[in-house]
Amino acid sequence: MDLPELPGWMAGDKERLWHAPVSGGYEPEAECGHRIQGRVHARRGVYPPQGDGRSMCPACAIRRDVFWQAPVDLLRPLEEAIARVVFVAPELIKWPDEDFDEVLLAQAA
Repeated sequence: MDLPELPGWMAGDKERLWHAPVSGGYEPEAECGHRIQGRVHARRGVYPPQGDGRSMCPACAIRRDVFWQAPVDLLRPLEEAIARVVFVAPELIKWPDEDFDEVLLAQAA
């Protein structure tokens, strides 16, 4: 008996990410390990539908080797954090005098 082909992408009706399923059933499991719960929306194809308020799960997209672009609301906190970073010149950093790995190896010997 042939098993039905899994859809390319699935999302629970209350989820905001499309996941790539690896199993079917009551709670399908996605490539990223997430269990898709509740009523499920499924689509075939390499890419999930666009414009429905959902985006691709980054982990599932990487596992499927599909181009993924982060949604703007995920990037905004990162951009704000980068703007607050204070860069220090390398010559002002106080580097340790000894290699910690070599110290541990010497202690273990």
